[in-house]
Amino acid sequence: MTVRIVDEFLDSLVRTLDFPVYEDARGALMPLAWPDVPFVPAHAFIVRARDGALRGGHGHRKAAQLLVRIGGKIVIEARNRGVKATIELAGSPNAILVRPPVWWTQTYHGADAAALVLSNLPYDLDAYIKEPDA
Repeated sequence: MTVRIVDEFLDSLVRTLDFPVYEDARGALMPLAWPDVPFVPAHAFIVRARDGALRGGHGHRKAAQLLVRIGGKIVIEARNRGVKATIELAGSPNAILVRPPVWWTQTYHGADAAALVLSNLPYDLDAYIKEPDA
């Protein structure tokens, strides 16, 4: 079981990843093996959002984040140094790695839109970048 890098954006500060998913008649299983996560997680949270909800709207000065799509479709807008990338997670790829200082938003689509987010640093509101390209 190995995670696959699908694509890179914004000078490799953003990477789309594909974790293996095993499906059968009972449903789907996506194991996350710690050696496949690109950092040692220090913080994690789950986002469940209404259809069309916009989340994020900030970057991190030091923390990297790995967002794994659990359900629905998630459209990500990432910005760095005046360059913008729009990335869709709806099947493959099923995850995105965002490194600092990228500013980003996520728009959630579908009744079951959800994500698991892992970070290499503890939560720190003071370390947010609140404006794109700041």
